[in-house]
Amino acid sequence: MSAQWTVEISPEVENWYATLKSKDKATADRAFDRLAQFGPALRMPHARPLGGSLFELRFACERTARRVTYFIDTQAKVITLTTFRKQRQNERREVTRAGRPCGQARKQEAAMANINLDELRAKYPPEDREEYDRAYAAAILAGQLAELVHALRTRVGLTQTELARRMGTTQSSIARSEGGSSLPTLDMLSRLAHATGSTLRLAAPGIGDIDLGGAA
Repeated sequence: MSAQWTVEISPEVENWYATLKSKDKATADRAFDRLAQFGPALRMPHARPLGGSLFELRFACERTARRVTYFIDTQAKVITLTTFRKQRQNERREVTRAGRPCGQARKQEAAMANINLDELRAKYPPEDREEYDRAYAAAILAGQLAELVHALRTRVGLTQTELARRMGTTQSSIARSEGGSSLPTLDMLSRLAHATGSTLRLAAPGIGDIDLGGAA
């Protein structure tokens, strides 16, 4: 993957990252790499604009929904601000807190203490490299499937609740799939295809092309 944007990590995000085990470091790194690749073009289900130049990075880490707020600076630079576990009762408060550093003086002050992704990883390497590599590969797959579920759902104009009803599942199950915290099963992918009128085919090394159903 070729990074196009410089991602700077704030002290708050660095302090959180330093506590992560190898598996969770891999998940966070995959999210940061995606941000470095796409910058302001990154959108749902991986990122969401919060207004102005403020955004939030969305991914699953430590078995929960994780958010990292950031803003887009000049000269192809992304600067992270805050991080928090996503909970319905705290999200508005956390977004407000993230917006406070966005004044020009606070931006300049925060940037002085930031480190970039390479410095972050060199400073806090994973304890178990093999576990890290496996988790990074799994995070790539989870992200791709999250994009698939979100794209098919929004293409036909369904909310998560409406799609869940058509599939005979729960809204939280759809949210976990779009958030990357739960990999959809083959049965779920088949029901997704039928619920959205889509054609899905599965191919993998050593496995023939499998039709999961959906539109003819």
